[in-house]
Amino acid sequence: MEEFEQFPSQKSRTAYVVDEVLGAIKANRYHAGDQLPSERVLAEQMKVGRAAVREALSALQVMGIVERRIGQGTYIKGSIDDSIGLEPTLQALRENRSLGEVWEARKSVEIILAKLAVEKADEDDIASLQDSLDRIAEALARGDYDDYADADHDFHLGLAKAAKNPFLQRAFFPLLAITHQQVATQVSSQYIREHIQSMIEEHRLILETIKRRQVSKIAQVIRHHFVASEQLFLNRKQ
Repeated sequence: MEEFEQFPSQKSRTAYVVDEVLGAIKANRYHAGDQLPSERVLAEQMKVGRAAVREALSALQVMGIVERRIGQGTYIKGSIDDSIGLEPTLQALRENRSLGEVWEARKSVEIILAKLAVEKADEDDIASLQDSLDRIAEALARGDYDDYADADHDFHLGLAKAAKNPFLQRAFFPLLAITHQQVATQVSSQYIREHIQSMIEEHRLILETIKRRQVSKIAQVIRHHFVASEQLFLNRKQ
């Protein structure tokens, strides 16, 4: 017997997974300390892609509801009543807004986060960004575009974490979730496969600017990156 309902096609996949997990917690099927099923099992139960499950679990982690432990899985961390920023995050995930507006908002917030990351990033942050950059290059080298989408997501999430400002992070994550959903959906198209190699250098330049603490340069670098990203995923040729 499945623990979760199947995905209704008219709803955002990420928002749907978030709602299902929250519903299970409210129904006392899961309590603090309990482990959730794996991403694969959740995706199969809800009939959605693993990218949507991963985004939903990341959103729940930002809200303080779950804790993702490397190599162990995802665990319920606290109650819904204890969560921070629950309603704004859910609203952002559920709203059927123009993707252009979402990309515009994400760019504005990410520029601020990047400036803070230049000032605050420590060795662990730099190492995490480098790891994501290496994964981006490796994924494109072997033509694994799903892994590319995941590594791209982790790079930008790592940038947000390096800023060390939880309020900006909570504003940023729903925007990242929505745009990443678009990237994960479109990344296998022939047009994007033919033009995506430039993204390695785009991400490398962001990391180098952070490493060199070039506060005056980082905004320009992020804007340039968004021009390239929007050309691929938002304004691409049909």
